[in-house]
Parts: sequence; structure tokens; C-alpha cells
Amino acid sequence: MFHNLVFDWSGTLCDDLGPVLETVNRVLGHYGASPVDLETFRLQFRLPFGDFYQDRVPGVSHEELEAVYQQYYPQSRAGICPVPHAREFVHKMKGAGVRCFLLSAVTPSHFERQVREIGLVDVFESARLGVRDKRHQLPRFAAELGLIPGDTCYIGDMVHDVEAAREAGIASIAVLTGYDSASKLAAAGPDLLVPDLSRLAWWFERGARNALRP
Repeated sequence: MFHNLVFDWSGTLCDDLGPVLETVNRVLGHYGASPVDLETFRLQFRLPFGDFYQDRVPGVSHEELEAVYQQYYPQSRAGICPVPHAREFVHKMKGAGVRCFLLSAVTPSHFERQVREIGLVDVFESARLGVRDKRHQLPRFAAELGLIPGDTCYIGDMVHDVEAAREAGIASIAVLTGYDSASKLAAAGPDLLVPDLSRLAWWFERGARNALRP
């Protein structure tokens, strides 16, 4: 088992896809663009999120898009919940002495509310939130914490997470519980692709870590 797990938040531990999609469509409507359905969103949404918006509302700055998003997010009627097996997995890892960290694009104020709602308060040794480009921030985060690459992995649900892990020189584990589809994630070439965190726990319990090569 790895001794250091760095988690993404949205789609990996917290299911916030409903309110995010609702808010994204409000942002698109704000600029007169057409809404997207869930299937289209999962196929086309990507991080950094400005790249996704530039295809639909070109010329709007990242800062303006972020401000409009924050304006509409509280109006979302959709709820959030833990991703299946998230609480059990994280607490099992903590109980086994594994160090848990968080690096995510989630807005800090949203995280503070969501982490209480889904029951994962005080489980992360360190968290870096509001990250625009994880490919730049994950290597710095791991270096600042002194995490040994061969003993560390990044767990996420998007192609961007796989790319970030590759930039940091650590193993990438992709889960199919969030934003990106199985086909997108498989094409990105993660070191391990699992349907959910219960399967990852099964993998770890069988000592399969050595099969991963960052």
C-alpha cells in the first residue's frame, strides 16, 4: 500500500456533479450560450475550466468566469453527497496509518461546507484548494510536503488528474465515479483505472501496489 495518498475532491470523494452542471448552465445562459446536458458535459468538460468555456463564450477572462460562477452556485437546487465508498475508504486508509492529502480545484468556501456535510472533517493533513492547473501545483505540493514519488499516488476522476500525477512523477489512480467518462480516462493512460474506491481498497488489500509504475 502507498504511504501517501493525495486525493482530488469533486467526483472522487464528493459527488457535486449536479450543482456544478446546474451552475455551469447558468453561467452559459448568462452569456447567451446554449446549455449542455449531462452526457455532453461529461464528454467535453475539462480542466482548467477556462478551456471548456472558451469554446462556448470566447474572450471572457478566467477571473470573470469565476466571479459569475460564484454568483450562481448558491442558487443551485441540486444537493451533494459523498461518492460511494468514499468515507469508508478514507477512514480505512487513515486507520492503516496512510497519510491523506487533498489537492483540488474546488472553491475553499464550498469545500468547508461540503467536507462537513459528507463527514470527512479533519482527515487531511494538508489541503490545497482552488487550484487552477493541477499540472503545475501537484508537483509543487508534493515537493513542499516531502512526499517520496514512489510512495505516493494521486487519486482523481478526470484526465487532468492523470496528467497532473504524470507531471509530479507519481502514480495516477483514476476512478469512474465523477466527471470524466471511462473512455476519456482510459485514453489518458492512468496507472490504474477502477470503478470506485471499494475496488481500490480491494486492490490495496491484496498488495498490488507494486504493479503500478508512475
